[in-house]
Amino acid sequence: MNGNKSSCGRCQVETNHHIIHHDTEDLESLDKIKGPRRGIDHLYRQCAGCDKYSYVQEHWEMDPYKGKLIRFRKTCPVPENENRRTAINYSHELPNSLEGLYHEVIDAINAQFFNLSTLGLRMLIEEICKDQQAKGENLKDKINELAKNGRLTRDQADILHKLRLMGNDVAHESRQVSQHEISMARKIVETMMENIYMLPKLGNEITVSRKGTAQDGSD
Repeated sequence: MNGNKSSCGRCQVETNHHIIHHDTEDLESLDKIKGPRRGIDHLYRQCAGCDKYSYVQEHWEMDPYKGKLIRFRKTCPVPENENRRTAINYSHELPNSLEGLYHEVIDAINAQFFNLSTLGLRMLIEEICKDQQAKGENLKDKINELAKNGRLTRDQADILHKLRLMGNDVAHESRQVSQHEISMARKIVETMMENIYMLPKLGNEITVSRKGTAQDGSD
């Protein structure tokens, strides 16, 4: 049995896996001489850490322009119920354009479509910039604009730039995103949404029982 390091639904980290059986399904062969252009790898495997068995589908397609393989992986069973991601509290307070997209990203993460989830998170950042009317010729400029007008701190903007670049790698370089990376990326974007949309609403529900403001410096 061969080793194969990938995400384990129970361990919740990248672990080595023993491949017990592997078949390739040719979905489309445009040129029988050069070989298939699209297919699915079916793998039955066992985690070397927790011994859990899983079935994996790796959908792949040849990029006709770059000559590279694009892969999307789905594991069955998906992570156990206690490890499934749920939407943040107050997600219903998000603008409609954000709420629907955010729930699609959560569904993609739970289905273990990590590359698609990365692109979805990048789309969320784009939509937040649009909703906040951030100006700029590209996403980099718009993130910097949010930091400039105080909607984000400089550190938060720098982190979002990392997510922006990670999304670019997935879209243009066929990079494979790990379960740990997508988990961290999700938390970062959720924190951004909470800071921009949730905290101001919650703050408005707090009343001051005496004259003065929270900024007056009094005890």
